Amino acid sequence: MSVVIHARVVEQLTRLRLRYVADRLDAVLNDAARTEPTYLDFLDSVLRQEVDAKQRTRVAMGLKIAHFPTVKTLDDFDFKFQPSVAQRLVRERAIARFLAQAENVLIFGALASAKRISRSPSGVPSSKPATPSSSPARRPSWRRCPKPKLMAS
Repeated sequence: MSVVIHARVVEQLTRLRLRYVADRLDAVLNDAARTEPTYLDFLDSVLRQEVDAKQRTRVAMGLKIAHFPTVKTLDDFDFKFQPSVAQRLVRERAIARFLAQAENVLIFGALASAKRISRSPSGVPSSKPATPSSSPARRPSWRRCPKPKLMAS
């Protein structure tokens, strides 16, 4: 291949912001010469590599902006330490097949406990813990529903 054509292709790839393929053009062309794909397969391969590189860059930038202290994946989770977590179920939900199939997912489990803070009338938290006498009594919402009236026939 001519050096002039090679330079022109790299320049055009750069102008189109296809930097990943532009930087690795020689390796991409060598791979294509070895496997002899059809034109459509070659184009598909080049575009897939570029899209994958852009996705990796986007994820890396998002993690950097988020200032996460470390990156954790499901592979890092110790299922032996927490045996109540079903590994098969977690991995199945991670695939998110339910989204493609438009299915609803219900998650059951104990609610996380929340610390109750009593507030004074001025809105400032008080130093003493909330007690039933200092907090208004609340009944569950289902108990506030009026009882249905029976109709005589």
